[in-house]
Amino acid sequence: MKRIAFAAVSMGLFATVAATPVYNARNVEVSSDAIRCREAGVPTVEDDVFLRQGFWKFTNHGNLLKITVGGEYDGVKGLHVQGPAKRCDTAWNAKSGKIMLKGTGRRFRFGFFAKTSKYNLKLRTNEGKSWQSFIIWQDANGKTIGKSDRIMFSLAKGPQCEVSMTGDIPPGAVSFFMSFGFDYPNVDQGDAVVFSDFTFEELGDKKVCAKEGVFVSEVCKGGAVKWMADCPKGSAVRFQWRGTSSVEKLSSMPFVGPDGTDKTYFEAPFAADAEFMQYRVKLSSDGCATPALREVSVGGKVNHDWTLDGDLRPPRVRRESPSPTLNTSETLRISIKENESFVLWDSLKVVVDGIDRTSDFKREGDLISLAVPPGTWTQGLHVAEVHVSDFHGNKAKSRKMFYIGEAPKTPHVSVRDDGMTLVDGKPFFPIGLYAVCKREFNGFNLDTAFKGLKESGFNLAQTYGNSYNPEFLSAAKKYGIKLWVESRFPDGNFMNIGRHNPDIIAWYLGDDTSDHISPELEADYHEAVKAVDPTRITVQADAMLASADGSSWNLFSRYASYVTATDGFMPEIYPIRGKEGDDTDKTCVARTIRDMKRFHEDVRLHGEGKARTCWAIMQYFKGWGSWKHFPSREQLFATTFAAVIHGAHGVTWYTYGGFKENEGVTSMPERWRTISELATRLSELSPVLVERTPPQPPAPEVVSGPQKDPLETGPSVTCLLKRHDGWCYLFAVNASPERVSARLTAEGAQTVEVLYEKRTCTAVEGKIEDEFEPFAVHIYKWRGSGGITGVGP
Repeated sequence: MKRIAFAAVSMGLFATVAATPVYNARNVEVSSDAIRCREAGVPTVEDDVFLRQGFWKFTNHGNLLKITVGGEYDGVKGLHVQGPAKRCDTAWNAKSGKIMLKGTGRRFRFGFFAKTSKYNLKLRTNEGKSWQSFIIWQDANGKTIGKSDRIMFSLAKGPQCEVSMTGDIPPGAVSFFMSFGFDYPNVDQGDAVVFSDFTFEELGDKKVCAKEGVFVSEVCKGGAVKWMADCPKGSAVRFQWRGTSSVEKLSSMPFVGPDGTDKTYFEAPFAADAEFMQYRVKLSSDGCATPALREVSVGGKVNHDWTLDGDLRPPRVRRESPSPTLNTSETLRISIKENESFVLWDSLKVVVDGIDRTSDFKREGDLISLAVPPGTWTQGLHVAEVHVSDFHGNKAKSRKMFYIGEAPKTPHVSVRDDGMTLVDGKPFFPIGLYAVCKREFNGFNLDTAFKGLKESGFNLAQTYGNSYNPEFLSAAKKYGIKLWVESRFPDGNFMNIGRHNPDIIAWYLGDDTSDHISPELEADYHEAVKAVDPTRITVQADAMLASADGSSWNLFSRYASYVTATDGFMPEIYPIRGKEGDDTDKTCVARTIRDMKRFHEDVRLHGEGKARTCWAIMQYFKGWGSWKHFPSREQLFATTFAAVIHGAHGVTWYTYGGFKENEGVTSMPERWRTISELATRLSELSPVLVERTPPQPPAPEVVSGPQKDPLETGPSVTCLLKRHDGWCYLFAVNASPERVSARLTAEGAQTVEVLYEKRTCTAVEGKIEDEFEPFAVHIYKWRGSGGITGVGP
């Protein structure tokens, strides 16, 4: 089965959608409005010269990867890259032999098919150029005269995927060679990627369409099949279908037309009388005019935007029986659901505590259950391994843990219905630091480190060292600092130490989650932790958007597929890159607001109606090549308060002590003083911030200065109103790097105190007017209820 993904167009735009729900697709162009025959040209080579032995010369970082021509992965042979014997950093590149152009066009189309075992294979825009993929153009003397846009693609584990790009052939080019490969992501232990069916065509000035294109739909419930298509003279759209009463048998059925054979096609609406069906469409062109298939309706359900992601995820497996429990005869219940296609129940295998118990499970709908006699389950941890596939070959291998015993007697941590963290029912506003450890700054003494955290207003800490080190845990307890601690599947430290420690309030299940962990595995971690310890919450950290260098605003969310996997999210908001004075210095606050809005939208769309807590990770570091300077004091305060104003339920900063190529907040005394001032301010304001958010005032009126933030995605000044103990607090931030004068609503106020600035403002008819320097933060306070109606930020 094959899907289509478009790598780049001549303007150099990169598509990040991994694939579209189109199968066995050939010679078609898929867009959001239609499917058409793709543009075709003159093949530069008549056979698959790209897969001849000796055609490629490989560069392989550390000789860790096995790269072969003709190697095979999952039934596909081609340019094969196999992961190393151990998990490590990898990079590879292949230089091709020279290929002569035919000179039949000034534009080109280059394409190939790819298949990977990695859950996500998303190339990064800022990796080393020596590993990147380009077409290098040469003149008659063999001199390099240019190169194409970078060949970018994003693949997902599962079906074979077509990657295609078009572009211009530079004047004077008579030949080319390929530089093909990537540095990121790593091809890890056990991973494989295979590239096949390379094509290179020269496109003429006059657009020519492929004579035939074909694709096969997703699996559908049967019913009447109708379609809408534009068919200019010389073009046609024709259908075949296949169907059965068992989805397991569908892939082995032939596609047929009106006479029941694969020789004929339906050219008018028809009835697909089967419980499960697929349709195959053949698009025909005379080379000049292509048909455009706009939509297909099957049983009243309409398919019309084929560019949306198809079925890339395996069935969702969840434990439904209680855990922990003292009931040694508890029925083990597991649900298996498939939203995009259909579960292949014949593929189900369940191994419980190392024994295959598949035949002992009973199924009712999407629930399987194992009833056992009294006393069956012994005290301790039990594991059920569930193996199951869906129709499209997406395989779930899920470890469901359940525990016979008591839950730990520790403070109960939960998420309030508005996302605020609760510890034994009391609101808690996290103010945390990453990577707390022994450093020069603290005299290599953890007691000194935690004392400094406490004195500076912090209440939460994490370490990349040993979280269970008695010295670390003792210092945290002494100074009342809460912890979030890394966990995956429960191990000895978790069982014997961690789950009994009252200072741990969250289990940290993922760091840069989407780079390393699938949504299904992250959900397994969450369920495994909760099976033993339902008293704490789970969190994960990741960048909000897919763009690694922050160069694009319209890429897909990395969090969307992971919303239900944990109780909370820690968005990595690191917006300041490059040299001082570059664009990211100007857009840092706007980008913070953008990421916070994306978080709340993801929870709304994908959170299944359940609130998630957000502990924003703010940048106060530099390093790793991309982040070339620390945020200024104004940027630090503005980005932090912008995150809070736009819905962060807590704040952490990266990072306490730098390491390797990174510098953290303790690298200079003045940096520690700055972060301590900010943390102390948030600590003082925590009783206000944990209050439920009331109806919000109208957006501020900008009197002078930029009306919009630098990204033009929202107003330059935004606010958050809170009420506490008879007082109103209005938090306001200027997202613009320019001075702004704004008029804000302060209903019921007369004299308004501006906290931390030793000044007041006078309200006139419930309005105050104030000046905002670039990235200024103002916090206003006045006595009253502030009875305001309106929309929140």
